Amino acid sequence: MELTRRQSLGLAAAAVAGTTIASTTTAQAGTDRWVRETLRRMSLEQKVGQLFVCYAYGPAADTADPRNTSLYGVATPAEVVRKYHLGGVIYFAWTDSVKDPQQIARLSNGLQSASLADSGIPLQISTDQEYGVVFRVGPPATEFPGAMTLGATRSAQYARLAAGIGGRELKAVGISTDFAPVADVNVNPLNPVIGVRSFSRPRSTSAAGACTCTARTWTTGPTRRSGRSRSMTRRRSWPGTRARTCRSWSATSTPIRPPRSRPGSGPG
Repeated sequence: MELTRRQSLGLAAAAVAGTTIASTTTAQAGTDRWVRETLRRMSLEQKVGQLFVCYAYGPAADTADPRNTSLYGVATPAEVVRKYHLGGVIYFAWTDSVKDPQQIARLSNGLQSASLADSGIPLQISTDQEYGVVFRVGPPATEFPGAMTLGATRSAQYARLAAGIGGRELKAVGISTDFAPVADVNVNPLNPVIGVRSFSRPRSTSAAGACTCTARTWTTGPTRRSGRSRSMTRRRSWPGTRARTCRSWSATSTPIRPPRSRPGSGPG
C-alpha cells in the first residue's frame, strides 16, 4: 500500500514521539532506582538532615567563623553541612554568602563538595531573590522590579521572562532554588511585611502571576505588625487561588527560627 506524504509524516512523528516517551520512561526509572538505593544506605541522621535548609556564616566553604562555632559547634560552613548532613543551605548578605559572583560560585562549589563527600547527595542551595525591595544577589546580576510592578503590567509573559533570566543567573553561581515570588495577596494595605512584594490585591492577578514560577508560599496573614513570625497559609488570605497555583509549586516553607533574634534587618 502506497502512503501519502501526510501519512508518512504522521507515522514518522509518531515514531519519534514513541522513542521520546520510551527514553523519558527509562531515565525516570534510573532516577527512581538511584533514589531507592541512596535511601537504603543512608543512616537515620542523614535522612533527618535532608529535611533541613540552614544558613552558615562565611564567604567560603572552608572559612572559619566564630558564629558557626557558637551556633553549630563547628567552625566552617563545610563542617556545618557535614555534621548535620544538611539537605540545603540558604544564602543571606548577613551570613557573608553573597558578595560577588565569583565568591558565590566558589562557596557553592565548596559546599557541594562537602555534601557529596558526606552523603553523596547534591545540596539544595537557595536564596530569596524576589527582586524589587528584596534581593540577596546584587549587581552585576540583573535588577528587576518587584512583584507588584510586574503584576501591574497584567503580563504573564513579562513575569515569566524576568523569572527565567533571574533563574539562569542564579544557576550560574550554583544557586538551585529561589524562594520567590511570594504568593501572598495584599489583603491589608497596612501590612508592612508584604506590600509591594505581592503581585496585587486582586486575587485573580496574584494567581496569574504566581502560576508561572511559585517556589514556595507562606503568609503573614492580615497582620499590621512587622514581626518575624509567620503562619502557614490561611484560606482567608487567598481563597480561589490555591487550585490555580498548587500544581506549579516545587516546595513549601515552614520557617523554624531560634528563640533569640538573628542579625540583619529588612523584609524577607
